[in-house]
Amino acid sequence: MKTVEPGIYPEMSNEDYHASEGISKSGISLILESPLKYKSRYIDLIGQETTPAMAIGSATHTAVFEPEKFDAEYAVAPKCDKRTKEGKAVYADFLQSSGERTVISEDDDAQIAGMVNAVSTHPVAGKIVSNPSRITENSIFVKHQATGLLVKIRPDCLIDGFSIVDLKTTGNASAGAFSATCASYTYHIQAGMYMAVAKQHGFDVDEFIFVVVEKTPPFAVGVYRADKEMVAIGYDEFERAMEIYATCLFNDQWPGYNDDNMALVSLPSWLVRSISLRG
Repeated sequence: MKTVEPGIYPEMSNEDYHASEGISKSGISLILESPLKYKSRYIDLIGQETTPAMAIGSATHTAVFEPEKFDAEYAVAPKCDKRTKEGKAVYADFLQSSGERTVISEDDDAQIAGMVNAVSTHPVAGKIVSNPSRITENSIFVKHQATGLLVKIRPDCLIDGFSIVDLKTTGNASAGAFSATCASYTYHIQAGMYMAVAKQHGFDVDEFIFVVVEKTPPFAVGVYRADKEMVAIGYDEFERAMEIYATCLFNDQWPGYNDDNMALVSLPSWLVRSISLRG
């Protein structure tokens, strides 16, 4: 991992951010799931492949917040039959010209364009992502106050004096569906952690805003502000994870799930209630 001093790094690439020391939100969530999984991914560096969905998500973020960088970072592959000699030649020429840029398909490019257009033309989201005071894709590193360990965040968009803005792509951007998504993907931890780190660095932010866009036509958009309870619970989980992380580092012990005992397992409460209602 690359050594980094606490501070804000406006020009740090996404790749350098992920390669730099410091625990991120993804690491925090994994620590809470299983310290052993954290060690495997972030210390032993096992299983860090980028999936096509992750590539499209990153490309969409770039297209929304840093469109001037899109062509320099992404190359759109031509449609060609790579089973034929001609198709193989066309694709080989494309790969040579694309250099180190991330390759996406024409279908991916059309999907990204649809999501970008939906966000930029939305009456609320469009004003947020185009705010002239926005600071985009900056990497922020701070020393965690209780443990002294390095923590890092990379907000999609930060508007000093107002909010942190995060873009999410999803299958269903309705309020009810996104609430469940927040729980599934621990977005509440992101809200609590990002707010705390940004404030520690000196930014004046009072809100965490999610701009949510669906990945299929008509690319419906929802804009949601994390409520105080979500931020508070997320912050508490962040602090709990940092305590676990510090203990694991100090003892060099990374437990899986229940290494010291045999735990009970129960059916989900919703299933128990459903069965009981049947009589």
